[in-house]
Amino acid sequence: MIAEETIAGTPEGACASAPSWVWPFDAAKSHLCQSVYMASRDVVEPPIDDGTGYAVRSRDLNFLRLTRSEVDNWRAKATPLGMSMIQYKGFQTDLARALHADGISDSIDVRLKGSSAKFFSDSHKPMPNNREQIIDLFRERRHRLPAAWEIDEIIDRLLNQWIKDQSFPTYCPFDARFRLTVDREPSDYDVQISSNTAVERCIRLIKALGEDPTELRINHPTYNFVRKDLVETALPNVYLFTLRAADQLRRHVDVALFPAGGPTNKTKTHGSLSAHFRDDDWILLPDGIKETTSKKMDQ
Repeated sequence: MIAEETIAGTPEGACASAPSWVWPFDAAKSHLCQSVYMASRDVVEPPIDDGTGYAVRSRDLNFLRLTRSEVDNWRAKATPLGMSMIQYKGFQTDLARALHADGISDSIDVRLKGSSAKFFSDSHKPMPNNREQIIDLFRERRHRLPAAWEIDEIIDRLLNQWIKDQSFPTYCPFDARFRLTVDREPSDYDVQISSNTAVERCIRLIKALGEDPTELRINHPTYNFVRKDLVETALPNVYLFTLRAADQLRRHVDVALFPAGGPTNKTKTHGSLSAHFRDDDWILLPDGIKETTSKKMDQ
């Protein structure tokens, strides 16, 4: 039987026992073992997983400028990422008042989607992990060719300031592309509204122009939400809310409108990009429109 001994310099419990003919002579394995140990100690508890096995670590929160308190509030669905408690209450109230002013009934469903609600983006925003991917993403987001030094700066942020061990998440966390300086703006807030009344109002706009309200004229061809120009006209107060909220929070606020039953489940064709209702969705107005607006008026 091969004798075992504790690895010199390795914390207890981290590959702490190994054959004497391996340790400490294999420095590369020893370094890897200690890296794995340190990574496991750095994982945020309870774990936040990107769906592919990557768990959020303290280093991620530090780079993304998120505090443990903010993450705790996010877990409890008390505040989305990027908002304080005061901001979130104001956001809810102002949205409810805008919907009420537009004559939308209290029976609608309003949810928050995207990385502010889930921490990680969906599969359409993979995490860049090399120079080529960063250049491609920069050109896509900035619509111009970057200077070499701009890419050098992003690489330095990614590999020297954030992820020093080549252990990357599969999908972009909240604000990651902004903190890397790939994106000009931070992550946005995606509001999903499901209301038959609002959709019917959009359909009437097309009819008023003398057109047949076909599926293609009403809905986005891929994601099936009602086209933005119709929503902005049919719900002017909600549109104004998105502009004001974006200025107040310094983040873009986007609204996607669907019928009352919510988006069609397109998991088979769109995977994680399917926006259908899920049990763990973030409900933005759990108390309804009337109750939310009345709370504000009583203050």
